[in-house]
Amino acid sequence: MEQAQKDFLREKTFEWNAAVDLIELRQTEQKLMEHIGKEPLEAFQRMLLRRFLPCPLAPPFSQGILIELSKQFLTRDLETDQEVFRLFLKTFGHEKSD
Repeated sequence: MEQAQKDFLREKTFEWNAAVDLIELRQTEQKLMEHIGKEPLEAFQRMLLRRFLPCPLAPPFSQGILIELSKQFLTRDLETDQEVFRLFLKTFGHEKSD
């Protein structure tokens, strides 16, 4: 689980960095600083961080794990052409064998 969480964080960080143009963001920040000043901008950034940054990682991580497990269970086994979750049920005795 620890490795899966690290991979999840790495993947999300990459996605967020790919979605944001850092050069444009810094230029916008510089323009705001010129118009309103450094202190008000820093106060605004602290307010944003307090409002949006502190969030537990468990819910999105759990949701991601559930989605991936669901996808894997719905795929088909190459040898039997059965859905993986049916093979799982047969293996653990929850379904009669064919």
